[in-house]
Amino acid sequence: MPINNNSDVAEAGGTHWSLLVYHRTNNTYYHLDSWNEHNRHHAHFTANQMEKVLNAPERPNFESIEVPPQHNGYDCGMYVMCFSELLCHQYLSNSKVDLSSVTPEFVAEKRQKIYDQILHLREIM
Repeated sequence: MPINNNSDVAEAGGTHWSLLVYHRTNNTYYHLDSWNEHNRHHAHFTANQMEKVLNAPERPNFESIEVPPQHNGYDCGMYVMCFSELLCHQYLSNSKVDLSSVTPEFVAEKRQKIYDQILHLREIM
């Protein structure tokens, strides 16, 4: 689940994105934040709200996962997309992925691929 640091859901805003993942088997939330746990409070708040619908046997644990840091003030959304894609790949292939592969170069390549896909779709539509 993408987490934004906008506290007022009635208004547009927010300046940072991170990723919150719930693993039912471990009954644990994992928070992945490329900006030094900037969104930890918002991730905790969301996790607490989600408890109401999870029907977990006990209160879930909350762990912060160390991930590569972003090196600018605008790539947080791209990092969330890259982490999400790698974690989905891990789940679907039942294999371990290396989140440390999400480097600024990896993110730039992913951004270019998305841009190229958009241009391709624009051409065929």
